[in-house]
Amino acid sequence: METKLTVFIEEDYSGKAPRFRAQIERLRARKDLGFRFVASPGKDLGSVVRPEDIAEADLYILMGKRRMDASSFQGLEKLQWIGRFGAGFENVDIPSCNRKGILLSNAPLGIRQPVAELVMAYIFSLTMRLPFFDRYIRSKGFAGKGEHPTRCVQGQTLGLVGAGGIARTVVELVRPLGMKVLAFDPYGDAAALKAVGVELCGLDRLLESSDYISVHVPLSPETRGMLREEHFRKMKPGAFFINTSRGGIYSDAVLARALREGWIAGAGIDVFEDEPEVMGNPLLSCDNAILTPHTAGAMNNIDSIGMVMESLVDSIFKIAEGGLPDNIVNPEASRRPVPPEKVTSSFQPR
Repeated sequence: METKLTVFIEEDYSGKAPRFRAQIERLRARKDLGFRFVASPGKDLGSVVRPEDIAEADLYILMGKRRMDASSFQGLEKLQWIGRFGAGFENVDIPSCNRKGILLSNAPLGIRQPVAELVMAYIFSLTMRLPFFDRYIRSKGFAGKGEHPTRCVQGQTLGLVGAGGIARTVVELVRPLGMKVLAFDPYGDAAALKAVGVELCGLDRLLESSDYISVHVPLSPETRGMLREEHFRKMKPGAFFINTSRGGIYSDAVLARALREGWIAGAGIDVFEDEPEVMGNPLLSCDNAILTPHTAGAMNNIDSIGMVMESLVDSIFKIAEGGLPDNIVNPEASRRPVPPEKVTSSFQPR
């Protein structure tokens, strides 16, 4: 059978994640699809996707190391869909997609569980002061440990900034702990959230009432810089701040000041404004912060890599069969109506 669509995949993670390899085999089994990897051993792709890299692609899976700016789209005539490998899509120039009629999808389902589990790890580690006591016992043993009390998570209040799919997975994980859960989300369905035990409220009330504040929004024009100094000052002195979404939603310097001056008790941070070049980031000098190098995303978690790829391959098959892909970021680029269930919100990952 003649190949109808050509799929370009930026990199091959088959050796890293068996479930990724299984999805490549799914693609190989389809006689109506051809595919190739853009990267090859020793090839420097650069930081920006070049039009000549993907000129022959109908469908393109973009990993997180490169970006597509306006120059990436010059002269592209065949490309009709970009699958972003993960939940974030700030590295793709959406206006250029719209001008070309190219649909952009993300793959939030593949990262829900690993990100939610990292949030839980932060909650427990911060509450039990695990990094502090690890350092403590190595220098002081048991002496004076009672001067550094801990607390229980049970009965505390968790505030979710964004109530999409990852946040709802966190809600499922904290349910056995008896936590009260608040959420701020301009697009949230109050009745649906209430049904799973979450109270939708304003941002100020959430910040003032929560013992843990966990951020679950992508980086977009709507969310960039949405949390400012006045917001951190509204938080309880004993509150813990957690961000596993994207850097740029607040200033790292402001958060570092909040930690040093005791506006809040601590933080668990997996994402940064200046990543991956973070060695000068002010948060690195804050002893009351637990920091990790974007470990819960689709590029680091082996299980997530496979789940993300499965989601994107499912979308490829739907396109090949004449349908629409899932998790469309820019429905305005479509030449036909896009049902709401096919759309990823600009504020909340689903």
